[in-house]
Amino acid sequence: ISSNHIMVIYNNMQLSIIVPIYNVAPYLRKCVDSLLAQDISDYEIILVDDGSTDGSSDIADAIQSMYASSPNNLITSSPAIKVIHQDNRGAGAARNTGIDYSSGKYLMFCDSDDVTGENWILHLIEKAGEQILPIGSFCSSENCLGKIKELGIEAGLHPKRDYWNFNKAGIAGYLWNAVYDRSVVVDNSIRLRESKEDGNYNEDLIFNLEYVKHIKQIVYTGYSDYAYIKRSDSLSVSYPKYYFDKYYEKYLLWKEFLDDNDIFDQDLYSNTLYRILVGLNAVIDRSAINDFNAYNDFVCAVKNEILKEVLSAADTSYENRFVID
Repeated sequence: ISSNHIMVIYNNMQLSIIVPIYNVAPYLRKCVDSLLAQDISDYEIILVDDGSTDGSSDIADAIQSMYASSPNNLITSSPAIKVIHQDNRGAGAARNTGIDYSSGKYLMFCDSDDVTGENWILHLIEKAGEQILPIGSFCSSENCLGKIKELGIEAGLHPKRDYWNFNKAGIAGYLWNAVYDRSVVVDNSIRLRESKEDGNYNEDLIFNLEYVKHIKQIVYTGYSDYAYIKRSDSLSVSYPKYYFDKYYEKYLLWKEFLDDNDIFDQDLYSNTLYRILVGLNAVIDRSAINDFNAYNDFVCAVKNEILKEVLSAADTSYENRFVID
């Protein structure tokens, strides 16, 4: 099927792309340019400025002035662009604001310092359907965009219990490699967790696991159309201070999913143990015994009851690829 024919097929498709923005002035234009270069035209881009202080806010306004069609008309020759400004409340709150202002049938998310391939939308949206979650792959460089990526997962439909296998392949729990039915999100009040007192982590995974409860199937597109570029000032950078909280919570979230789907997989325990051991080793390296905060992190992590549970089921053999560094 030619790309022109595909555009006709999806000419009546409505989609909202939500982009949270915080101090990404050097990267924002390139990100939005990649969104504007998609191979379909019937979508809106919602830029949510989360209290930026580096000029990102002005860049977003300039982009809207240059490219925006009528914000009330999704069927235009170029995407509609909305810009929303709010006080700094974190990436989760910015994405929730985007959901509130969205008008598309489907939702997609893009980080403002990343880049998408020209078929990012198309490869996902063509797999969308009732109670289906399409998922694609991603990479860390623009050079791989648009390429087929073999992950040991067959392209096509899977029962939703296979979401765990998608996780083991490294493509579950993210927002920017999937497309969501807005009605499922809104009708079930699915929201991104906003800032916690002890830091921001796992909000993407929590959103996805809640969403998966309300669908029947997932589908792997087979394509790598999203360049996820880690930067030191990125919205998605994990702060080491919350390392153990993040991985202990992640363990509990996936354990609940596995229990709900009658699945036991020793890899959950072994992988969690590996992550905790990596963290403990890092604490020892930086503490030099005299750093009270590091020492306290170490003690709390070791005394956590979850660690005992993990140790009781993990594969601690010498051959275990998770435990051996």
